[in-house]
Amino acid sequence: MFVLTAITAALAAPGDHLPVGTAMLSPRLGLGVDVSNNALRSETPGDGAGAANLHLSVGAALKHDYRDLMWNLGGTYDLRKYVTTNDARLDRFDEFTLQGTADALRLRVVGFRVEEQLANRFTPVDTESPGRPYTTQFLSRTRGGVVVRPGSALEIAVSGVLSVDDYNTASSPVVDSRDYNRRYTYGPALDLQWSFLPRTMAVVQASSSTATWTAPALFVEGVEPIGFADSTSLRALGGVRGRITERLTLDALAGYADATFDETTTTVGGEGVGVDVSGAQKVVGKVAGNYQLGPRDGVSLGYERDFRPSYFTNFVNFDRVSLVGHRQFTPSVQGGVDASVASERFRGQQTRDDVVLSAEATASFAMNKWAVLRVTPGWTYRASSDPNVSYNELRGSVAFEADY
Repeated sequence: MFVLTAITAALAAPGDHLPVGTAMLSPRLGLGVDVSNNALRSETPGDGAGAANLHLSVGAALKHDYRDLMWNLGGTYDLRKYVTTNDARLDRFDEFTLQGTADALRLRVVGFRVEEQLANRFTPVDTESPGRPYTTQFLSRTRGGVVVRPGSALEIAVSGVLSVDDYNTASSPVVDSRDYNRRYTYGPALDLQWSFLPRTMAVVQASSSTATWTAPALFVEGVEPIGFADSTSLRALGGVRGRITERLTLDALAGYADATFDETTTTVGGEGVGVDVSGAQKVVGKVAGNYQLGPRDGVSLGYERDFRPSYFTNFVNFDRVSLVGHRQFTPSVQGGVDASVASERFRGQQTRDDVVLSAEATASFAMNKWAVLRVTPGWTYRASSDPNVSYNELRGSVAFEADY
C-alpha cells in the first residue's frame, strides 16, 4: 500500500496535488519580500522606522472526503528575517497557524463534529527596549459535539467550546519578563440550519460562555496595576444565508448579545484593581452581500456590529464596514481591492475610542497553473483618543507562491 501510494504521488504533476490513500495532500510554498515605512506602528515614525524582511511561508492541506466521513488538516509556518542588523530584533521564526475539522457519520441521523485551531500571533509594539517588540498571543480553540439531522433540510449541532489565550507582552525598559496572563473561555453552543429553499437556508446561532484569567492582576513597579476581570457572556442570532438571485448571495445575521464583568475577581490583598463596566453592545449582527458582475468579476459589501474581549481592558465594541472587489483581466492576470473603515470603542480599566482605515490591493500574475507572482500594496491608519497608539503605515509585498 505504501509503495503504491508513493508511486501515485510521484506521478502527480505540479498543481494536481498528491493523493495519499483516499486523501489529497496540497503542499504550498511562498517566498517574498515585505516592506513597511512604520514597522513598529509608532505614532511619530522617524528615521529608521522603515524595515524590510524576507518572508518564507510553508504550508500544506490534507483533505479526506469519502462517504460519511470528512476531515481536513491544514497549516502554515512563517519565517521573517529582516535584512538589516538594526532590525534583527524584529525577526520572527515562530509564527504558525494549524487547523483541523472532522465530520463523522455525516450521512446518518446522528453524527459527530470536531474542530480545532492552534496559532501563534504577533502584534508590533512601539518600544525602546532591545528585546522583541511584539505582543504575542498563543491561542487554542476546540469545539466538538453532536450533529442531529432529522431530515434532509434540517441540521442541529450542539457543541461544547473551549478556548485558551496565552498573552505575552513586549519587553520594555520597565518590564523584562514577557509573561502577561492566560484566559480560559468555555461554554455550550447551538447551531441550527434549515434549508427552506434549494440554495437558501435559515440560520440560528446561540452560545453562552464563561471567561476566567489565571492571574487576577498584574503589578509592575511604577505602573498602575492591571486588573483582569472574569466575565460571562450570552448571545443569540438568527438570519438567512444563501443565493437570493443568480448574481446575488447574502449572509445576514442579527440578534442580541451581552457580557458581564466581575471586578471582585481582580481583588488582591483585599482591594479590587479592575473596573466593572457595562456597555457591551446589545444589538449585534452582520450582513454581507456579494454581487457577481461577470463570470469572474464580483464585488462584496459588508457591515458588522459586535464586541470582543480584550487582553488589556474588558472589551471593545466595534462597527465595521468593508468593500471587496475582484476582477479577472486575462486568463493569467487578476486583481482585487479590499477596503474597510471601523470604529472601535475600548471599555474597562483602559478606555479609548479609535477609528481604523485600511486599504489593500492585489495583483496576481499566474505563470502556470501551480505558480503565481503576487504584488500587494496596503495602507492602515489608526486615529485614537490615546495618541500613543495612533499610527500611519504604508506597506507592500512581492511574493512567489507555488501550490503543488
